[in-house]
Amino acid sequence: VGASTTIVDYLMPSIICAYMSSYPDVKITLKEGNTQEIAQMIKDGTIDVGFVEGFVSGPEIIKEKIGVDELVVVTENKELADAKPAFIDELAEMRWVLREEGSGTREVFLDYIKEKVDDLNIFLELGHTESIKSILKNRECLTCISKISVDKELEEERLYQVNVKNFECKRDFLMIYHKDKYRSALFEKFVFFSKKLMMQMLDTDQKFCALD
Repeated sequence: VGASTTIVDYLMPSIICAYMSSYPDVKITLKEGNTQEIAQMIKDGTIDVGFVEGFVSGPEIIKEKIGVDELVVVTENKELADAKPAFIDELAEMRWVLREEGSGTREVFLDYIKEKVDDLNIFLELGHTESIKSILKNRECLTCISKISVDKELEEERLYQVNVKNFECKRDFLMIYHKDKYRSALFEKFVFFSKKLMMQMLDTDQKFCALD
């Protein structure tokens, strides 16, 4: 099984633990990478199934939507978060910390703003969401990140969501596998279990967001 960073950190551990509790004789190996790396593993046959949140191309890959994720702009700077709402192009000159190239989070965000922002001031690129959060807490920077990855920090007011006008950046969580993959009973069982649990987790998170 392969999963991109956001899913590995915030969704997949609970799913695999629950699955292995139900099926203790099954051994699962979890590989992590960005969206493009996981897609390549599927093409190469090094993993059976992948869970990603970016753009995936290639006629050999089957994609199934299993949920929707919201991206939000966050900062450690409370004054900026409390300021009057601004358009994304008005924030472009500030220092931005983004994921590395090949990251689904990065690709979705940059694609979303490409017609509104000519030149985003990318101050730093990092390979992991937790690294980005650490940088945010020590420097006055911005990032665009999955809301599920910063729910705790937002709730505890260690990070703050920036109110950006007309900004509704969402992406699909996808389950991917090779079109020629032999779908054994074990494969089908894991796919069904994972899809069901992940959809429940995402639906619960979105309901809580709606109540906030």
